[in-house]
Amino acid sequence: MKYFKDRNNQIYALDEKDVADFKKPEWSEVSKDEVDRLLNPAPSEEQLKQKELAELDEQIKETEGYIRHAILIGNDSVLPELREEYKELLTQKENLTKGDEQ
Repeated sequence: MKYFKDRNNQIYALDEKDVADFKKPEWSEVSKDEVDRLLNPAPSEEQLKQKELAELDEQIKETEGYIRHAILIGNDSVLPELREEYKELLTQKENLTKGDEQ
């Protein structure tokens, strides 16, 4: 299999036997690694930050649920640890969102 791209980075894959029949002169040959980079670009900083925020939100919701459950069943012994974890998650989220504002 040989890979080619046109001026617009459109990727074409041709079998060795089909290259002579179908390859256009303006296409340039590219490696499999370059094809992977073009088709699966690395996530941007913004995308990574959004993913981290979503994960933090999920952890915050989960911890809120644990706190509610502990209060409901009267398990006061775990509340300080859960509250500390909750505050830490909120601080992480605040620090991450503050970075957006700067």
